[in-house]
Amino acid sequence: MIVRPGAGNPAGAHTHEITTMRTLSEFKAAAIERGIDWPSARALYDSMRADELSAHDRLVEFRQEAYRRLSGDVHGGRFKAGHRHEFNGGDHTTIPGFDIVSDGLRAEYPELVGDENAAADVWEVITSPAPESPAAADTMRRALERAAEECPAAPGSMRDLVSIKEAAALADVSEQWMRRLVSSGKIPGHPVGKSYVVSASAAARFKRHPTAGRPRHSAADMSDVPF
Repeated sequence: MIVRPGAGNPAGAHTHEITTMRTLSEFKAAAIERGIDWPSARALYDSMRADELSAHDRLVEFRQEAYRRLSGDVHGGRFKAGHRHEFNGGDHTTIPGFDIVSDGLRAEYPELVGDENAAADVWEVITSPAPESPAAADTMRRALERAAEECPAAPGSMRDLVSIKEAAALADVSEQWMRRLVSSGKIPGHPVGKSYVVSASAAARFKRHPTAGRPRHSAADMSDVPF
């Protein structure tokens, strides 16, 4: 696929930088500027955001449940007050019943507690700072980076341009037929030297056209094609 630097910006620079994104409108502008299909990028962000919030909520639930089982206080204040020594340089080995509680948590939270040393994993979680909800701006930045690799190009963008050969493969026609489609205006294309670059999304749509799917080497005249 022919990809231009900056997805449409000849210099390769972006007005909307990843590090400054704060809102969905800025995320959208950055995606469009990079030639990324916005609906696909938004769907990727929504999926990533849902996963991150779910993981955060699961970790919060795990900490509260660990404290509840250890002391009856889901916020941990009672447990920490009763074990100041352990929380100030000690460890869990002197806390009665800690291993038993950890084994029970391992069965219910296998994604957070490993099999080798459940007590150490639980201790690490409950002695770490309370988890903060992931910032939406951070998710946007990660989503944009992934979208550049995984999402389709926006129709009409520089990222959407492919060679005649690639376009023919996408449309399931011969290269000769693709040249005729482009020269006749049936599929958008731009001259580059003696050839063309072609809209990949338009070529893919052509394949889905009810009259598509013709043999690759048909010699039929374009005037006979009913579209």
